[in-house]
Amino acid sequence: MDDLLQQGITAYRAGKRDEARKFFAGAVKQNQNDERSWGWMYNVCDSDKERVYCLKQMLRTNPKNEKANQLLSELTAADFLLEQPSIPQTNLESQSIMEQKPPSIGRMEMILARSKSQSKTEQKPPSVSTAQTEKNVVSQKTSDPTQQKNLQIGIGAVLFICIICLCIIFIPNLNKSSIPPTTAKKQLTVPVGQLSQYVDTYSNYDEVFVTKKDGSLDARPNDLEELCLDMLYYRKKIIEYTQSGETDKADEARIWLNRTNAWLNAYDENDIGYMWTIIEKRNK
Repeated sequence: MDDLLQQGITAYRAGKRDEARKFFAGAVKQNQNDERSWGWMYNVCDSDKERVYCLKQMLRTNPKNEKANQLLSELTAADFLLEQPSIPQTNLESQSIMEQKPPSIGRMEMILARSKSQSKTEQKPPSVSTAQTEKNVVSQKTSDPTQQKNLQIGIGAVLFICIICLCIIFIPNLNKSSIPPTTAKKQLTVPVGQLSQYVDTYSNYDEVFVTKKDGSLDARPNDLEELCLDMLYYRKKIIEYTQSGETDKADEARIWLNRTNAWLNAYDENDIGYMWTIIEKRNK
């Protein structure tokens, strides 16, 4: 999951939004409880329906996420239709399917036994001899449903125990020494107005937290960078939608551009300027 998320972040920072969306979708599919994956998935959504869905998943895992609560409140206040988007399904559906238990082995074998006994009685005509009558009495006693049910339950229990024993014997133990050690992510916290010192080394860090003008840090890593990239994205979309005559989509892109600009104003102007320098330097 970390590999998919990191690949998506790399693609997103390189301006490959569609490719990044595929990686983020794979990450949330592998782990639906990862708040960071849903946060990055939010950045590549194309509609408010998808954004609302991602925000709800973030709040499901972390109800104290103030930024997600604020975004969700703004979206729901605009009376958007809250429908589940076409984000790849997670394992919630598979879990509900697994809860439907199939019929037990004993029950299935009992039904087969009954059908076989019925086919035999239809093929053989009844005999009036005393010996045949005694055989029929014996067969009727052995075909009692209660006895057959108990017998099948016992057979099923024995088979289940045998399967468990075979699994314990033949499944090899995991070689712990072959598991590569997890590497810690490189994080950087930048004081207010000090981003100029990290222009050349910014790309060496996985997660950068730039301090806002009020001294707080955003919960989302690389928030300042993402806001700048969002500004570029929405400006591009406004031009595309305007040229194609899609006024509704162009108006929606303008709304998100204004919201992004409002969030961007929480940061120091010098830090914003140097962030544009970092982005331009990376795209060269």
